[in-house]
Amino acid sequence: MKPRLKRALALALGPFVALSLCEVGVRAFRPKPRTQVVAPSHTVTVWPLHGTRVWQEPDGAAREAASCEAALRVGVFGSSILYGSGVDNDQVWTASPPDGTCLHNYSAPGYGYEAKLARLTEEVDALDVVVWEHWANDSGRFIWVGERGYNLPQGVPLDQAGNPDAFGLPTDLNQALFRNLRLYEYAALARLADSSGSPSLIAPLDEVRRLAGDKPLIVVVPPFLHESFVRSTRSPPPHALGVDLWAEQNDAQVIHLAMLLEDLDYREVRLDPCCHYNPAGHAALAERLVPLLPPPG
Repeated sequence: MKPRLKRALALALGPFVALSLCEVGVRAFRPKPRTQVVAPSHTVTVWPLHGTRVWQEPDGAAREAASCEAALRVGVFGSSILYGSGVDNDQVWTASPPDGTCLHNYSAPGYGYEAKLARLTEEVDALDVVVWEHWANDSGRFIWVGERGYNLPQGVPLDQAGNPDAFGLPTDLNQALFRNLRLYEYAALARLADSSGSPSLIAPLDEVRRLAGDKPLIVVVPPFLHESFVRSTRSPPPHALGVDLWAEQNDAQVIHLAMLLEDLDYREVRLDPCCHYNPAGHAALAERLVPLLPPPG
């Protein structure tokens, strides 16, 4: 083969080989994307509900406690924090309700405002009390490409078919790459996760209050767990700002977990530096949060 032809082939095939190796590497090592991704699998069930898609983890059905028939029915609508990711069913804070009370944990990892609202819409008529987790996830929305959903900031660019549009490619090409290449998906999510947009986290609470009607509404505000509860109380994270004023104006109760757990060492009750609690943390929530719920009758 002539040297010139070899160079031409190398120039032509080099980028393809490099991209193919990168695709293999992404599929093999599965680097964590910059945002939450939900997809149906043998463990996660996804289904449409009230105009959006919701999902359930393998332990979700048990935590929802559908068979409970106590007099007071409390519905909990949150993300992985109140769901209790990383701990066993019998260790979650909702696992041992007081006599006369059902704690139906309708939370799930990755749930934001839209998924929580869909679950609330479905269950609210059978409930006596609504517990709503107010968390940073509520600032985003899930964009679905085929069967995979991506929790992205409000205002990210979308193509004509409603797919996340990170690079301005033609719609058909963008969708095909998103569905078939994990390398493209990873690169696009990394770019889109930094998209600007600061939607109000307070405004959506109006719809929660409307759906709850005259039922008691308790808004639970978790802190980040990379710093002490005392520091979180003194300098609240962005998602905690404005909640107390809204609650005062809308006949709701607010429970700041940082204040509730202020005397504890955050390192002893956390599962990770983000926001999740270990079994000791859930035991503390069961001891301190559950008694704040209205009593039966």
